[in-house]
Amino acid sequence: MNYGANDPITVAMATGFVYILLLLTAISTGISENVRLPLSICFFVLLAILAWVLFQIAPLPEGWPIHPAWLEVRKLNPEISGSISVTPGDDLGAYLKIALPFGAFMLSLLLFGTDRLAERALRLYGIVGGVVAIFSIIQFVFWPKTLLFVEKAAYLDSLTGFFVNRNTAATFFGIVSLLLFALLWRSTKDVQFRRLFAALLQPGQQWHKGSVSGWSNLIYALLFVMTLLALVMTKSRAGVGATFVSLSLLGILLGATRYSRMGTAGFTRRPEGRLLRRLWLFAGLPLVFLAILGVIGGNVVLRADVRGAEDPRFCALPGIAASVRDHFPWGGGLASFQEIFPAYRNPSCGVFGVWDKAHNVYLEGTLGLGIMFPIALVIVVASLVYIFVRGIRERREYRFAGCLGLATLLLVALHSAVDFSLQIPGFALAFSLMLAPLVTISLGKSQSTVPHSASSRRGMRRKRSASGAANPPVAEPSLLRGG
Repeated sequence: MNYGANDPITVAMATGFVYILLLLTAISTGISENVRLPLSICFFVLLAILAWVLFQIAPLPEGWPIHPAWLEVRKLNPEISGSISVTPGDDLGAYLKIALPFGAFMLSLLLFGTDRLAERALRLYGIVGGVVAIFSIIQFVFWPKTLLFVEKAAYLDSLTGFFVNRNTAATFFGIVSLLLFALLWRSTKDVQFRRLFAALLQPGQQWHKGSVSGWSNLIYALLFVMTLLALVMTKSRAGVGATFVSLSLLGILLGATRYSRMGTAGFTRRPEGRLLRRLWLFAGLPLVFLAILGVIGGNVVLRADVRGAEDPRFCALPGIAASVRDHFPWGGGLASFQEIFPAYRNPSCGVFGVWDKAHNVYLEGTLGLGIMFPIALVIVVASLVYIFVRGIRERREYRFAGCLGLATLLLVALHSAVDFSLQIPGFALAFSLMLAPLVTISLGKSQSTVPHSASSRRGMRRKRSASGAANPPVAEPSLLRGG
């Protein structure tokens, strides 16, 4: 993840290691039934994109849709064969930037094939992401001109974490904050805070200390706040805004989906008491985020107020859209943006800097791959949405994974419309590693059988009443609803 892992040699080496491990893992552990669907979709999309890239770079005879630039080249050397792609020598190397996150996603599906392993992976990712946020804050405060181990050359006034660009860092800290918030909610979902506070205010009262993992809750809360602080210090307007929207959605989803190990799944009505106790989760969260933004996010607000829509990326947007329109449906080559865009660049937008990436994943993808990009995008996003909605409806106590998956997709989708985080291999790798355990959990199966009929529920209540009469409970205050 250091410096975005954007070097071609780094990408090639990492991709090779990932697919070697993927092959060895598939041979040694096999493929579990619950992850066969996402694995099949990944292989299909990867092979379809590879076939399309090979078609784009292949030498084509007369009459085929050759890029007009090759017609000019043939005037100098008639023996040169043209192709659809403007950059046929670079497209396979650019394809590795797609294959790397896909391979890491598939490898994670195989490695974390159970709920327990997937949840442990999510906790590890959340803690590591929070530690990265703390380290980034310390380095930015005390050594603002240093980026990891080298001198910082860009965005000297903004926190960029392990990345070069502040917008990529903002997207990374955004998804980490979503993960930490979901982990914090999951670790405190059973705590009855009224009894906890009563026990703390009455030292003589006995209470079960082991029933509440107070240290883990405190750690998640601290890391969550530090990650939000790092996010705001990036000064990325789009990153902060997209995270605010996604955190609000996550709070609403977690508050609206009833938690129960035995209850029916889906979005159902909560008992009034539980509904009031969870109201802070999705009503207070935006207020807390706005408070943090108001205290330490003055620079973000200032940039949004001063720059507004007068931003080079918005000025260049019509030119990028025109290039996409001229190269549709065949595309111009996966690595062709830097070669094609200068002809469409509006001089009034400024002539400083080299645009090697569009600040819009959707436009750059369509420019490079043509019609293949929206097709692959729809397949991948629709599959993930289906899997996460299924997880919300069927996973009961693990439905937090589906909620977190939808919120993460929303954040990255929103920010990808104005920035290029997904084009950076380091972030794409972190994003895919976070999605894989969520997919595993969402596709898992609950172990207990849910009684649907009223007679079954009455029978269970009678059994619990009989067992309670035979074995009266110990008079000890519990801090957990299930305790």
